[in-house]
Amino acid sequence: FKNIHLCEDENDCKKDNDISVTDVNTEILYIGENSNIRITNTTFDNIHGNRGIIAKNGVNLKMINNTFRNGIFENGLIEVNTEQDVYGNIDIENSVFENLFSNNGPVLNIKNIEDNQYNQKIIFTNSTFINNSALYFGGVVYSVCQNTNKSVFFNGCNFINNTAHFGNVAYSINKKNEPNFSNIEDLRNSEGDIVTNPSHLKFIDNPILNNISFVSGEILPKGISCKDINV
Repeated sequence: FKNIHLCEDENDCKKDNDISVTDVNTEILYIGENSNIRITNTTFDNIHGNRGIIAKNGVNLKMINNTFRNGIFENGLIEVNTEQDVYGNIDIENSVFENLFSNNGPVLNIKNIEDNQYNQKIIFTNSTFINNSALYFGGVVYSVCQNTNKSVFFNGCNFINNTAHFGNVAYSINKKNEPNFSNIEDLRNSEGDIVTNPSHLKFIDNPILNNISFVSGEILPKGISCKDINV
C-alpha cells in the first residue's frame, strides 16, 4: 500500500458528512469492536494523515513481518485513547518502522489508558525502529497517562537513530508508568533515549518555597536551582 491520503497535505480531502471525523482521519485501519484481524508480509509506504491505526474495544489485531515507512501522522501510526473506546489488543512481530514522523510518538501515541479494566495489551516483539522522529516528545512512543506500564511491551526490539526534542525513544508521564522494554538498561545508558516528566521536587532549607506551584512545561521562578535525581 503506497501513497495514501496525500491530499491531507493540501487539506483538500473529500469528507462524507455521514462519516465521523475519527473514521475519515484514520488512514490505514479503523477496526470496529470485537473484530479479529491478521496482517502479514505487507508494506505501508508514504501514508499521511491524522493517525494510521485505531483498534476499538474487543479488537485483536495481529501483525507479522510488516513494514511501515515514510509516514507522517499528526497523532502517530497507532493511537490509543480509552476515553474514546480506542483500546484494542495489538500484537506486532518481526516488523520494521522506518522514517515515521509525528508531533509526538510517531509509532505509538497514547492519550489515555484506564486502569487495565479491559486487560488491553500492546506488544511489539523482535521489531526494528529506524530513523523515526517526533517534533516534540517521544521519537517512537509517547504516553502522558497512568497505566502504560501495565499494557505496553517492547520485547527484543532494536532502536536505531530515532529522535525527538525530548525522549528519542520514549517519553512518559513518569518512570513508574513507562512502557516495558526488555532492553531498558541499554536505553537508559543512551543519553536522551528514555525521558519522563519531572515527578518530584524537594525544597531544601527554604520553607517559603513550599507554597510555590506550577505545571510541567512552565519555567521555575528565578533563584531556584535544581538537581536531577532518579526516584
